[in-house]
This record gives sequence, structure tokens and C-alpha cells, in this order.
Amino acid sequence: MHDNPILNIAVESFYKDHPETDNVGYECLVIDHKMKRAGRIDRIEYETEKDVWITDFKTNFNIKKSEAKYWKQLSFYAAILKANGLNVKGLKLYHFTGKGWDTIEHEVIDIDKEK
Repeated sequence: MHDNPILNIAVESFYKDHPETDNVGYECLVIDHKMKRAGRIDRIEYETEKDVWITDFKTNFNIKKSEAKYWKQLSFYAAILKANGLNVKGLKLYHFTGKGWDTIEHEVIDIDKEK
């Protein structure tokens, strides 16, 4: 737990609503050696051994203001996982509202086509 009481509330609230721990990984370092890119993903949720959701935790007051850049960030991670043979089903932001967590989902953006 953290020494910040607000962060403690956020963490306790999240795990109360999301008790599953068998099919997730936290703070996962991912690397695509061929394209020389890497990142650290807040949370990967596994549906199967090869099917995953990339998720991130956000505590912004106004999530809508920054949401587009977050989808690009998570899509960058998706490209790395795809290069490693995983199927990324989609992206999720878990947004702490101060009272609980909202889940916002989005499809993966093909960042390699945007270049």
C-alpha cells in the first residue's frame, strides 16, 4: 500500500471491484526487438494464453481531455504484443473518479499505418 491515503482508497476500491488475479499481469515490460521498441504496461488481462486486453490506470480529473493520446499509448503497446504473437482484443482505461472506477474500452489503433 501507498503512504498517500487517496491512492490507498483508489487501490482498495479497484481490487474490491476486480478481485481476479489469476489471469492478469501487472507492470509488464514488453519488448519488440526487431522494431527496437519497448514499454511497460500497467495491466494485461488474459482471456486465453494468446488473447489479451491491454489496460491502464488513470486518475485524471478530466479523462476526456487526454483520452486520445492514451489510446495511442496503449496501441503502441499492442503493436509490441502483436509482434510477439499475441492477439490484442482491445484496450481499456480504468479511470478513478474519486469514488470508484469507470471502465472505458476502445479498439486498437494501427499505429504503424499512421506513420
